Amino acid sequence: MLVLHDPTTLTHQTVELLGSSLIPALESPERITSILSYLATTHHEVRTIHAPPEHSPSSPCPPATDGLDLDRLLAITHKADYLAHLRTVHASAAAAGLIDTSASLLPECFPPRDLGPSKAPSDPWARLGWFAFDMSSGIGAGTWAATRATVLGDGDEENKLSVLALTRPPGHHCTTTQAGGYCYVNNAVVAVAAVRALNGVNSQIAILDLDFHHGNGTQGVYYEDQDVMYVSLHGKDEYPYYTGAEEEEGEEPGEGMNVNIPLPVKCSAERYVEELEGGLRVIDGFQPDCLLVSLGFDTFHLDPLGGFALDTPDYKVIGQRVRRSFRGPAVLLLEGGYVLDRLGPNLGAFLEGWIVGDREIWRGGKKWRKK
Repeated sequence: MLVLHDPTTLTHQTVELLGSSLIPALESPERITSILSYLATTHHEVRTIHAPPEHSPSSPCPPATDGLDLDRLLAITHKADYLAHLRTVHASAAAAGLIDTSASLLPECFPPRDLGPSKAPSDPWARLGWFAFDMSSGIGAGTWAATRATVLGDGDEENKLSVLALTRPPGHHCTTTQAGGYCYVNNAVVAVAAVRALNGVNSQIAILDLDFHHGNGTQGVYYEDQDVMYVSLHGKDEYPYYTGAEEEEGEEPGEGMNVNIPLPVKCSAERYVEELEGGLRVIDGFQPDCLLVSLGFDTFHLDPLGGFALDTPDYKVIGQRVRRSFRGPAVLLLEGGYVLDRLGPNLGAFLEGWIVGDREIWRGGKKWRKK
């Protein structure tokens, strides 16, 4: 499989408040370097790509005809003041002498529910709380560059049916106005915009979220969208705590397009695969033009932030089942997974299963076409 990696994603390094401890964030550059080290021992093609130079904030966005321009995709999917905050807050705080350039910024307060101001406050510490919803998304000197780093390559990956993007930071928790859960820009939302730019605004897209934690940000963006189906398997009553219930099915005109499958912690591999196949049947009934997979490995049984009873061989089964179910164009986006020495093997097992699924399709002569 073609794997895309932008080295700029390694520049993001920050801290988080986990429980009562301020620690280096578990979402670290070492997650990607461990994956790359493992992939170097495999047959997968890892292509290094580089984000194009950023447009000046004072310059207008590129025209709509330039559909895959990175800054345009960010501008049409995320709020301008939020992007400006991500772009400038660390440098501004350092220039004002509020922090050392090597320090990370974390919110010190959040707006009270129903009593907050109607617009972002001017105080930099207050703005951090305005544009975030938790204490796991600190901002360091390299956060914006890493967040912006594109996974849209410049080669022939558009001719590939399946592409894996080593997206970092992850994206499925943040909204289009707030960071949270290690996420700053919602990579799935940007990917949907890219697919629509290439194939038309009415393209039907399915998002399968396999991270241990519910993708509250992705769900929120498409909750009323009749052309995007969101299916999530995640830990019941786990972070982000306030979303992910089965009864959250979407609202008109997107009612029925949101499918949550909450599972108990330590859920067995057998139960997980059974529930996964149910979600895949729902996606098959939707008949999407493209599948996006928010691929998290915090479902691993030893993960410090998640944990179903899944072991490395189980990811091969999962990858095979997903690919066997949907044989059309697919983009895999990396989300969570925090056991560094198992992240590469777990991802490798998923890709191995995906390729087995591909071979089954081609062996059976089942070339993909929209039904």
